[in-house]
Amino acid sequence: MISSRSLLILSVTFITASCAGPIKWRNPDVPHRQWAVDRATCESKAKLELDRERVAENMVRPDDEANSANSYEKNMSIYTDRKRLSLISGNCLKKLGYETVPRK
Repeated sequence: MISSRSLLILSVTFITASCAGPIKWRNPDVPHRQWAVDRATCESKAKLELDRERVAENMVRPDDEANSANSYEKNMSIYTDRKRLSLISGNCLKKLGYETVPRK
């Protein structure tokens, strides 16, 4: 069971993360019109990698156990997937020479 304090901490974390907004990337070595193409390519690769990870995870964990997760576990899984997609996509963009734009 989740304590009220844990739920509060998680709620604050989610709110803070959602307010931060998406990470912006730039690469001064390629034309600006190429940025969206590279970002879409990296996001697509990240989704494929996450799908492969999910398939491997489902082979380890039985489907009935995965499907019986409560809403908290499902929400955490969604949050983890989004963070993982962002990480994989970001690593791809870094390999292409992109850097993050500092937040103002």
